[in-house]
Amino acid sequence: MSYVYIGSPYYHPDAKVREQRYHSVAHYLHRCLLARKWAYSPIVHCHYLSVEFGLPPEAEFWREYDFTMLACARTFEILRIEGWQESVGLAAEATRRGHTSRIVLSQQCCTR
Repeated sequence: MSYVYIGSPYYHPDAKVREQRYHSVAHYLHRCLLARKWAYSPIVHCHYLSVEFGLPPEAEFWREYDFTMLACARTFEILRIEGWQESVGLAAEATRRGHTSRIVLSQQCCTR
C-alpha cells in the first residue's frame, strides 16, 4: 500500500502566512483521512517541528526529506492555495516527480 503525497506552498517570510498555509493543507488532509484516502503532507508532518524546535522553514532545508517521501508516493497532488505558483519547494517537487502523475486540485478543496 502507498499514499498520496500532498504538495503545497509553505515558506513565506511572514510566520502568519506559513501558519495559514499549514491550516489549509491540514484541513484537506483531514478530509482525505475521513474518506480513507491515505495521504501524507510534509507541511502537516513537519510544521510543528519547524515552529517548536526552530528548524528552518525554507525549502532547501527540507528538500532531501521531501524527495525521499515523494519517491514512495503512489500519486502526487498539488493544492492550489495562495502562493502555489511562486513556491520554490513545490516547483522542485513537481519537477522531481514529473508531470505525468501530478493532479492539481482547486483552492475550494481546502476552504474552512
